[in-house]
Amino acid sequence: MSGFGVTTKRAFSLTEYNLARISYRDTAKLNAYSNAYTKLMNKRQATLLKDLNQHRAAKYQAAKASLSTALINQDTNALDAASVDATLTLV
Repeated sequence: MSGFGVTTKRAFSLTEYNLARISYRDTAKLNAYSNAYTKLMNKRQATLLKDLNQHRAAKYQAAKASLSTALINQDTNALDAASVDATLTLV
């Protein structure tokens, strides 16, 4: 894996399209219309969904707690634009 992304469930209920482009090295030489390609991609999709959903609730709670701690520790002066910007960057 060369990267990852995090989003909320709400992001998938928006009216705009959400798109994630995922490529696999072992499909590069396969014909995209072949049965072998379709079979491999179905297997990859099932594995990806399983991996993405694994421990989802625990990861969300950990990220939420981390953000809450960062916000609590952030020194914010509502009259100072730089201070407000720093807090908004956390969020």
